[in-house]
Amino acid sequence: MQFSLNGNSWKPVSGIAYYYNFNEMKSSDSIYIFFSNNFFKQMVALGISDINTKDLFNFRFQNTTSPESGWYEFSTSNSLVIKPRDFSISIISDEYTSAPSREGYVGQGKPSLDFGYIVTTSGRTAADEVLIKVNGPAQTIDGRSYCIFSSADNTTKVPFPATLTFTTQSGGNKTYDAGCDDSWRDMTDALWMSTPWNDASGDPGVMNKTTVKFSIPMNDGISLKTIDDDGWFGEVSASGEIRVQATWRNVN
Repeated sequence: MQFSLNGNSWKPVSGIAYYYNFNEMKSSDSIYIFFSNNFFKQMVALGISDINTKDLFNFRFQNTTSPESGWYEFSTSNSLVIKPRDFSISIISDEYTSAPSREGYVGQGKPSLDFGYIVTTSGRTAADEVLIKVNGPAQTIDGRSYCIFSSADNTTKVPFPATLTFTTQSGGNKTYDAGCDDSWRDMTDALWMSTPWNDASGDPGVMNKTTVKFSIPMNDGISLKTIDDDGWFGEVSASGEIRVQATWRNVN
């Protein structure tokens, strides 16, 4: 929370440490108050109701010429209407398990390891932006990110490409060469299935669902050798996470 006489230069609110003197106030016909996003978040977290906001803050004046004259104080006529909004995004395996796993063989014609996921958003409106990323052991080889699978003793490390694929609103498929590089990819234009939904205030909203597939090809020639360009045999494995985030803007 900050206050200002011109809306350009601001003073923080901290007891009586910061103030404007009489001559400064004479140059302005208004007092500006700035509230940060965190200020309102703390209000909601503390359970402050709409009624309490009518006495949110007071202005205090001190006559320093006559020290014994005390403080002059007046309250504001502000009133805030607090409407909590519920926004959420989630991603779960289409097998409804928290740790899906696959196994396979490397070589020409071998099928990829495919993982299906369901992404769900809910809010007052549809999310303005939805992003997705893959996080796991990774290494960049010739400018491309690969997921790194390792043997149990960690001596053998094998690169595997990986992709993210989803259906777009135009009906086609969009595929990102994701690897495991922990970089966000935009999936806002995915084909979302919408259903009505009510938030915590009882106001109508929307719940959107879509699917995305994470694939690790087993037939790529680069996976026939280790990151040191040596041949290999045996078992290698890796684990990682797929994360999503959503952004809502200008929600009433």
